Amino acid sequence: EQERLRGDVQAFSSAAVLVSIFISILLVVIFNRSIANRLKIISKNAIDFANDKPIAPVLKGNDEIAQLDRIFHDMAFHMNDLRRREKALTENASEIICSIEPYFEFESVNKAITTILGYLPEEVIEKPLASICSDDPQKIRAIFKEIAERKESKENKDNRPFLLTMKTKVGELREIMWSAVFDKEE
Repeated sequence: EQERLRGDVQAFSSAAVLVSIFISILLVVIFNRSIANRLKIISKNAIDFANDKPIAPVLKGNDEIAQLDRIFHDMAFHMNDLRRREKALTENASEIICSIEPYFEFESVNKAITTILGYLPEEVIEKPLASICSDDPQKIRAIFKEIAERKESKENKDNRPFLLTMKTKVGELREIMWSAVFDKEE
């Protein structure tokens, strides 16, 4: 009788261990999926934010992943606020503010170009600076090369303004005082 009971206890113990292992594996899979899904949301939010797309709502909970997501959302809010302010400043400035690519093409330009030279911003984007400047393209390259070299050699303390003769949309020539800053990344 004792041996039969011992066998039953061993069988019950073995079954309990197997059930425990199965439940543990099931819980690990569920827990890992939950973590992986929440991390995928944060990763997708980062990609969407970088591509200027809307991001998913804040994750619920008080765990580390939810805290990380709240921090990311706070950062995204502040970055969007800074972008909005920068855009308001540049779009409402009375001076032309532009970004020029390494090949001297306009990458961006604010609305002041319309008031000063008569062009709509979209008319000059991706167009060479020389297309609206009557100065010799070699002179333009030399000026910008000197600015870049001063920046590279850490001598960018004196941001000396320079004159370029610009063509208005109606063909008039205007001397425009420029101030330029070189930034290798931007």
